[in-house]
Amino acid sequence: MPRSLPKIFAALLALILLALVAVGLAAQKQSDQTRAELATQSAIAAQLLSLQEAGEDGELGAAITASLETLAPAARDIEAVQGSEASDKQVEQSLDALLSLGFNAQTAADRERALMAAVRVWQGAATDGLVESHYPPALEQRLEGLEGFACETPAATAEGTASEAVLHLQDAVGQLGYTAEVYAARGGQEYGKVAEAAGKRAEFAETLEGELSPVLSCEGLLQAPAASYPLAEPADASAQLDASLEAIATNAQAALGDSALPADADRVEILLVKALLDAGSSS
Repeated sequence: MPRSLPKIFAALLALILLALVAVGLAAQKQSDQTRAELATQSAIAAQLLSLQEAGEDGELGAAITASLETLAPAARDIEAVQGSEASDKQVEQSLDALLSLGFNAQTAADRERALMAAVRVWQGAATDGLVESHYPPALEQRLEGLEGFACETPAATAEGTASEAVLHLQDAVGQLGYTAEVYAARGGQEYGKVAEAAGKRAEFAETLEGELSPVLSCEGLLQAPAASYPLAEPADASAQLDASLEAIATNAQAALGDSALPADADRVEILLVKALLDAGSSS
């Protein structure tokens, strides 16, 4: 065997080892990157699984399952936060964590996952009788901080890059408020069958618009409502009111996942969550 062959074999072996090391490092880097990208989703899963581990079923169980399905499989493959006996306190603690994750999320997608999980879990827990208050305590605290809010330097109304979902939400609120008010006012006439429900929907829309307007103005997202909206025939009025309420919920959720919504628009996010909870209880 020529003397050069052992050197060639050694060099080849060294190259193979270097290639294997490079592949291993690349795989580790990819794994670390994936883990970092799924950090928020994994944290969401941990909170949801802690409630699931506690043996919850019924509407809360369905809400947990629906929220887990929005997460990447790898994010769900974790050990849950240690759950304790099912209680309203545990639900509140998990909701506090989910809301914090959502409001602090770095991406719109994670923001939507966390905050929608919070909405679903709270609504499910309320249906199952595990909680009595209308809002999670952590959300109530944030809402208290918005009482009497006034923006000192409102931004100019955004164009082009504005969140389309937020604009559609305002349109849905305007439509519900206008039509519901007309139907309630005509309760003694042809819209008598929907007058009572219309009155409640009108109050809901007025309250929501009053809360959203100063905050959206400050973010440059406020748009003027239309002067009027189409009215339905008396037989279709109830369905129209339901559709407008559903449009509010749909667009509020879409806004949470809209990358055009500024990441630091915490006040808007708080009111979007409130709108979703209110729309759910008003349906």
